[in-house]
Amino acid sequence: MLSLNQHLTRVLKLKFLLFIVFVLANNFLPAQITFDKGYFIDNSNKKTECLIKNLEWKNNPKSFEYKMSEGAPVKRAGLDRVKEFGINGDVKYIRAKVKIDRSSSLVRKMSHTRKPEFHEEVLFLKVLVEGGASLYEYKEDNLVRYFYRLPGTEIKQLVHKKYIKNDNIHENNDYKNQLFNELKCPSFTAADFKNLRYDKHDLEKIFVMYNKCKHADYVVYKTRRKSAIKLNMTAGGDWHRLKADNAANFRTFDFGSQINGTLGLEIAYVLPYNRNTWRIFVAPTFQYFKAEARSEVQYLTGSVQIASIDYKSIMLPVGLRYMYFLNNRMALFADAAYVFDFPLDAQIELRKDDGSLIDVLTIDSAPDFSLSIGFAYKDRYTLALRYFTKREILNTYTYWASDYQTVSVVLGINLFRKQFGAHR
Repeated sequence: MLSLNQHLTRVLKLKFLLFIVFVLANNFLPAQITFDKGYFIDNSNKKTECLIKNLEWKNNPKSFEYKMSEGAPVKRAGLDRVKEFGINGDVKYIRAKVKIDRSSSLVRKMSHTRKPEFHEEVLFLKVLVEGGASLYEYKEDNLVRYFYRLPGTEIKQLVHKKYIKNDNIHENNDYKNQLFNELKCPSFTAADFKNLRYDKHDLEKIFVMYNKCKHADYVVYKTRRKSAIKLNMTAGGDWHRLKADNAANFRTFDFGSQINGTLGLEIAYVLPYNRNTWRIFVAPTFQYFKAEARSEVQYLTGSVQIASIDYKSIMLPVGLRYMYFLNNRMALFADAAYVFDFPLDAQIELRKDDGSLIDVLTIDSAPDFSLSIGFAYKDRYTLALRYFTKREILNTYTYWASDYQTVSVVLGINLFRKQFGAHR
């Protein structure tokens, strides 16, 4: 069984592999094509058409990069000189001086007062619905706040706050009363606001309903995205090498190396921000290794033992991948994964030279890690080189230790043809 130190070592290895992925993503791969047609309006109300680096920001930005044409130098603009900017009609941000409550929803940092604690700040707010009644969003890490504006009024925050009282967590849901009092429409009922959640979907819906009720022109800004789930069939070749030792009687079995075929699936979820460059994936894969090794028992001169291994298993890498889009057809990627292994009635038989059975070792694998680099074409075909750290396959035996190594070349094909360029 793994000791505490071994567990800590594996955690440190995972962190190291993730660090390598970030280094590859940010330093060694060429820059992506991420500039889209957009505009910004400066403090003098001058509108400038340009190309803006579209990061599909998870958090509301404080600045953005732009250039005047494809070959022009990259410049930066921010809150100090830009009142508004937008990209492709899909996303729009406006600068606003607002009162925002930053009360934390984390229990250890949670407020003990029900009232919002407002502070005045200048922010870029993301426009969700723009019309007779407008809805805005502000995100910063774990903080999510929604704002609204009616004609002739200033932008106000919709109040929602968690707080602690008498050692219990309570919620201030004043946003429901705010909207019930402000959005007057004959078809609205108190139930429409009582069940209203403080989230983008519910709030957008009520603002659209209100604008329709008032026959007001409105725009809903939604980033057009591709399917978030990708399913690949994978096949390739594994290079394996195995060595096993018994510390009690100094036996060593070197099974050598071999190349075997592999078959599997890969399911990837495309994270909906930062241009869809980050993906979480799982990749169940069948692998096998079958070999024999001979070892002379050190304390009995001339005595030979034979070990035969029949090792089949389903590997399950669970990891994080970074895609680097070179253009609308090609991409490079790097990933790191924590690899679970599920042996399929796998074992090692130990026999004497005359064939008589000595012992049977049941294979029980410890998790290991993998690191991959690869190439994708049209987001339909992928080719990857995957390296696995050394795996212990005799995890339950005190005196046995093993060193199972694998390097794979994996070809993948998307089972559902999609247009490439999820970052577009």
